[in-house]
Amino acid sequence: MVCTINKCTTKWCSWFSLNKLLFTLFTIVALIIWGAGFNQRLFYEINGLAKYLPGKIWLIISYITYLKHLILPIILLLITFFYKKDKTLKIITLFGLYLVVFFILKKIFAEPRPFIVLPPNSFTWLIGGEDVSGSEFMSFPSGHTGLVAIFIFALNRLFFMQNTFTHKFIRFISFVLLALVAIARVATGWHWPIDVIASGLIGYILVQIVFYNSQSSQD
Repeated sequence: MVCTINKCTTKWCSWFSLNKLLFTLFTIVALIIWGAGFNQRLFYEINGLAKYLPGKIWLIISYITYLKHLILPIILLLITFFYKKDKTLKIITLFGLYLVVFFILKKIFAEPRPFIVLPPNSFTWLIGGEDVSGSEFMSFPSGHTGLVAIFIFALNRLFFMQNTFTHKFIRFISFVLLALVAIARVATGWHWPIDVIASGLIGYILVQIVFYNSQSSQD
């Protein structure tokens, strides 16, 4: 399917336009949070949501999305291999690019995590099975959120791009899940709001780079 400049009638064009709009809106939100200094204040607001769910639920979300456990990469690789084998190499490339980009960004920004900056006992911090030592200054960007972002955007790009009710519903649910993971990373005290928003945007960019000019699920 090809999107022309004068006429954009394909379902892919509609999907791409919506993604561009959401990407632009969240970029603006991230810039406002960063520029206006709302990051810490917003952190406390989101972190306060931790009380509405049992700690185990928040930790399960973090466990599933932890790269070290390889749950999401394995799921996406298996689905792609069995149903779109020709795109398997792209998925491997995507995860490799994710590892390199997020590692470099974490080293460059060396952003201190909330438990380094904020007073003890002033917020909820659920450690779970995550590594504290050595990750104190690796808050930006959020690896968990970025991993879920590339998982969801790649999955939607490969299998759920049609303009049907079912595909729209699946995309909606997937975005809700991405938002839940982002909230969880702040609610558990591991990340700042700007970390998770930026990670979602970076994940989207990486998927667009890897799947540039690639056929959609409709083809």
